[in-house]
Amino acid sequence: ISNEATNGIGGIVGYVENNNATITGCVNMGPVISTETGVGGIVGYSDEDSSNLTISKCINVGEVSGPNIVSGILGQSSTTSVTISNCMNLGKISATDSSNAYASGITTPYETHIVSNSINVGEIAAKILFATLEFRNPKS
Repeated sequence: ISNEATNGIGGIVGYVENNNATITGCVNMGPVISTETGVGGIVGYSDEDSSNLTISKCINVGEVSGPNIVSGILGQSSTTSVTISNCMNLGKISATDSSNAYASGITTPYETHIVSNSINVGEIAAKILFATLEFRNPKS
């Protein structure tokens, strides 16, 4: 998958904007490459107007690459109440922006995200590398 969308490209779902969305049992095996931020192996972007996003039993195997905010399962999220469980990232994660590039193995930073029984074993390459499960902006 390759895209120049302004927000949200994912191996399974690009953009979530509905409440109570559930994504279960998905496998992405192909590369997910974008020129914009918010790139994920399973879900690219989850909108701030949505709530209660659940991602479970999903696996990303493909490479995931974009300039900033790149993750193996959920790319960028403004959604409150996100639960990610029993997920795995095996693919290489690359954030390519030379000055402000954040990458993580499973999900993006948000205080209300709950991640359980999930693992990243893929390589992560970025200017600013955070924990392999999720990252936090050190300026916040």
